[in-house]
Amino acid sequence: MDGIKEWAVNLTLCFIASSIIVFLMPKGKLEKPMKTLLSLFLLSAIIMPFIKNSSALDDLPKRSEDFGIDYEDNAVDVRDEMNYLLERQGKAAVEIIVKNKLDSLGINYSEIEVITDIAEDGRIIIKDIVIKASLSQSEKATAENEINKLTGIRPSFKE
Repeated sequence: MDGIKEWAVNLTLCFIASSIIVFLMPKGKLEKPMKTLLSLFLLSAIIMPFIKNSSALDDLPKRSEDFGIDYEDNAVDVRDEMNYLLERQGKAAVEIIVKNKLDSLGINYSEIEVITDIAEDGRIIIKDIVIKASLSQSEKATAENEINKLTGIRPSFKE
């Protein structure tokens, strides 16, 4: 008997909530889809006790483990892949900025390497910018100052 009372109270609350939503809902393009959604909500509230007590649903998997899927491992894999892709894009963006600056200064270089790391909280940290080039001291100083202005990092130079 308690189950029937609980169902009746839940059904009443669903009808009241739906009525309030319909009353507050603006008229227009979304009126029909919202009414359809509310109808489905009410229909599910009406038939839920019958589905809950049905033995036909006992054989269905109830947890993610029953499907043979480990969502935690998948989440870690996706997070690692995202971090890797973001790190690559960050490196490429910094390389382009440095290349453009060196080109605008008329400085010849053979290679630019951006060394990054990913912190535990997911931030990408630029550890160093390595420029491979044969430069005079004044060219190194100019390049170092200009790149530091752009990136906040003092580059290192290799011959």
